[in-house]
Amino acid sequence: MSTGSGSSSSGCTRRARAKDILFRHRASRPRWTMHGTQTGDFLGAAPTGRRVSLRGNVFFGFRQDRVAGIRPVIDLAGLRAQLTTGR
Repeated sequence: MSTGSGSSSSGCTRRARAKDILFRHRASRPRWTMHGTQTGDFLGAAPTGRRVSLRGNVFFGFRQDRVAGIRPVIDLAGLRAQLTTGR
């Protein structure tokens, strides 16, 4: 599976990894997890220096061999809980 890493102005350094990709009929669903360290303000939380993770799926619909729709589902509540209450 693919991986990527970097930093951004969003307050986190990050590393992402695609866990698996499910293909069915005219749709696919990559499942991924991103790990990072909170180094700046993010989602209203002050910098903590904590290692956090974010999980999600992206649903792609296809029509005539082209992407016809994209719907991300991201666990922001889980990330916010890590930033505000620890682990």
